[in-house]
Amino acid sequence: QHTGHSAPRLIGVIPLNDHADPNSFAEMITGESAHEWIPGQPKTFVNIENKFRGSVVVAERSSLGVLDVAKCADIICFILPVGKVEGNTGGTKFGALDQYLENAIDVKGRTFITLAKNQGLPTVVGVVQNLETVPQKHQSAVKRQATLFFQEEFGPNTKLIDGGSANAAMTDESMTSRRSMNNVKQALRTLMDARLKCVTYRSERSYMIADATDFKEDTSNNSGTLRIQGYLRGKPLSIHQLIHIPGHGSFQMKQIESVPDPKPLKKRHRKQKEADSGTEMLLVADPTKLQSLKEEGEPDLMMGEQTWPTAEEMGEASTGSKENDTTEAKKKKKIVNEYQAAWNVGDESEDESLQDGDNEDIGSDFENMDEDEEENTKLLREWRQKRLEEKDEVMFPDEVEVPLDSLARDRFIKYRGLKSFRTSPWHPKESLPQEYAYIHQLDNVHSLQKSLFEVANEKEDAWLASLAPGSKVNQNTNGMELDENVQASSKLVPGYPDTVCPGSYVALYLQNVPTQVFKTLREHNLPIVLCSLLEHEQKLTVVNCNVQRLSTYEKPVKSRELLTLHCGFWRRAVRPTFSENNLNCDKHKLDRYLQPGRWTVASVYGPVTFGTNVPAMFFDSENELVAAGSLLDLNPDRIVLKKAVLTGYPFRNKKRNAVVRFMFHSPEDIKWFKPVELWTKYGLSGRIVDTLGTHGLFKANFDRIVKNNDTVCMSLYKRVFPKPVNEFESLRNEL
Repeated sequence: QHTGHSAPRLIGVIPLNDHADPNSFAEMITGESAHEWIPGQPKTFVNIENKFRGSVVVAERSSLGVLDVAKCADIICFILPVGKVEGNTGGTKFGALDQYLENAIDVKGRTFITLAKNQGLPTVVGVVQNLETVPQKHQSAVKRQATLFFQEEFGPNTKLIDGGSANAAMTDESMTSRRSMNNVKQALRTLMDARLKCVTYRSERSYMIADATDFKEDTSNNSGTLRIQGYLRGKPLSIHQLIHIPGHGSFQMKQIESVPDPKPLKKRHRKQKEADSGTEMLLVADPTKLQSLKEEGEPDLMMGEQTWPTAEEMGEASTGSKENDTTEAKKKKKIVNEYQAAWNVGDESEDESLQDGDNEDIGSDFENMDEDEEENTKLLREWRQKRLEEKDEVMFPDEVEVPLDSLARDRFIKYRGLKSFRTSPWHPKESLPQEYAYIHQLDNVHSLQKSLFEVANEKEDAWLASLAPGSKVNQNTNGMELDENVQASSKLVPGYPDTVCPGSYVALYLQNVPTQVFKTLREHNLPIVLCSLLEHEQKLTVVNCNVQRLSTYEKPVKSRELLTLHCGFWRRAVRPTFSENNLNCDKHKLDRYLQPGRWTVASVYGPVTFGTNVPAMFFDSENELVAAGSLLDLNPDRIVLKKAVLTGYPFRNKKRNAVVRFMFHSPEDIKWFKPVELWTKYGLSGRIVDTLGTHGLFKANFDRIVKNNDTVCMSLYKRVFPKPVNEFESLRNEL
């Protein structure tokens, strides 16, 4: 509803071609010249005739610019420029119309549409520009084809408006001609009557796009106080909530000021603005109630400790060790319970980083990110090697070879055999990495999320009740003159003295903001977007996202490769671990590469994120979209297993018995892996009977007759975890 209590409709303008002129369209609907506009800041206008006000923000032709505008916009206007291209006489698809529509959308325009769809689309309005340059006899057909395009892309209810001409001079004649054609009235009427869609993940929290910013630097600690001014949108905002700026981190609020609305809709509000144009202190934060900014947990160093044994127990242990010294060395490790009975191999006492190159040192990995790019020839060679490995992974999944210069039991010391991948138990708390001591795990995410949303909904209901006819707050604001205290109190939610109503024009003061953050915000022509965080959302956990690789992305994407994750309002550098999503099993197999054509779960270290249908997108180092999907859950106990398949080849077959070679190279390895079950690519199952010779041959028995062209396999598994990038600073300092 267009009332004085709601924020202006935010209209995001996104051009689909370099020939489109978004500033010309913005000038048309606001009636003001765009030469004085600041890039990335919305421009608010009021239309008295239609009792409508809105804010227009033009997106920069970049991925970040489009994503930031799509995060906050109530309506997105995609500008489609039409017109004849030089040298083009028309094609066969639309006949003579092809010369006006063929190059209306470029590659970037297609990318922007994909990004906006995956981000979560609000209401979309199509804008056709340069229609006046099309001959009169083709204008209706071109407009019909443009309408068809927008309806196919964004739904059958998508409206189309005439956006005038690009690069039109802002003269009285041009403005008069445009208004005489009713383009402005039609555009304003369409934008005013458009039914707004609810974007779920952002409607569950407060958010704002900055109209103005200011920074007061404190030279003593290289930080300062950032003042952000604008219309509050979404849910009511408490001063004790944390504020997150995408790509720059979370901050605490120091105070909130009440600022007079620069573009009030009602006449009495405009008179009040002229009478009082100063700001007023609305809320001051209580330092004892502010939420903590610390995202890592405090590890409990005593959790792994045991009580010190008594002298009597130590004496019994030493006596028993001497008696069994000669016999126990020749026996295998004794299985003591049902849980250990499910394991067939191994001990994990040694350091995996020395045996398997998958888990590298955190500090060295952090330093490798800052290295310069290699030469073009080396990059090309690495890319070809990646493509070859990706093809091998599809043709021969999980197959590995035992090195000739090392023992298999040393190479695969962290791996275990499972009797059944689906039913064999694997404890989620076993052999966790050091990083897991610093992350948080929520006991009942859905219950906690429900309780937090209920509190936010109660505040919103109290605010809406105050706007209902007959309420005390509404009766106070119906007078022609407002007292300063009444005006300030009207921006607070009744019953919640620390909460500001949505739709209010306020200034937020963020404390301890690094100076470099403000400089970065000023250098880029991007809109400054901020959102509130619910309780616990600053804490670090394991975030699992269900994504699908784009069919247009051709580069190989390896698991744990450095990517950028956009999840809801936040974005950060991550190294995701890709895995399958097994619905009937608590274990999930690792995908070494992100495969196209199917859904994959990406696990990363990230902040706790509450919400419904939260979008998740992965970008590579060149800011190109790799995969898109949504948030799956927040679960550090998700078990992702890396599978290694050792292969051998049978010869000297005799019915169900065979001699297998090339799987191992020493009899010690054969004895070590003897309890693990064998299987073949033709569906046979078997076991190792005994070693044969000293070169890695062994006898095997199967449940059916073995063929010479079959392949004998052995499956081994180990658990893998996400890889940190900039997280766990305290742990890196200890190392």
